[in-house]
Amino acid sequence: MAKKIKFKHGRPNKNSRILNRETILEASFALANQIGYENLSMKLIADQLEIRPPSLYNHIDDIAVVKIEIAGMALKKLASHLKEAVEEKTKTTEDKQKIFRMLIFAYREFAKSNRGVYAAVLPSAEKHDVQMEASKEIISICMQTMDLGPVLDSSGVHKIRILRASLHGFVSLEAAEGFGLPESVEETFSILTDQLIKMLLPEKPTNTTSK
Repeated sequence: MAKKIKFKHGRPNKNSRILNRETILEASFALANQIGYENLSMKLIADQLEIRPPSLYNHIDDIAVVKIEIAGMALKKLASHLKEAVEEKTKTTEDKQKIFRMLIFAYREFAKSNRGVYAAVLPSAEKHDVQMEASKEIISICMQTMDLGPVLDSSGVHKIRILRASLHGFVSLEAAEGFGLPESVEETFSILTDQLIKMLLPEKPTNTTSK
């Protein structure tokens, strides 16, 4: 279990931090990543912060609000992770397929590094601004990386859905230890990546002129 940090109101000393909405959400995100997003509760958050549960309600209405905020934070972190990976790869190559491959790898890397909050990146029944903005950013990153053009048309929607369904299915099975056979999971993911690139971002034919 992670080391607990004491929070208090007022001016902090070197061993404490101010208790406010931001610090509560930061601690809640870290806790959710340890115990699972779906297991989060106000009592567990208060225990982690070593405060009484009523103190949380001075800053947060209820656990539903916390989970909405965590979902938004998770999506923003995913968007940032994908963007950084793509931008870093773009510095060393103009090969669109290699950049797309990096996007795919980065998605899996995020899911593996944030297993507790990964479930929060799935859309909720209710649409919230913070989640919608982050989702739009992720779609924009995919559009650029997959060379879908400036406007997302029906074909582009289908391609992004295929990418999302494939990656979400894989990382969810991997997290649940659903790959029980001895064949290499890394090799399976490599094959999946190759097939996604071949299907969603095929090489454009080279124009040749006959003499």
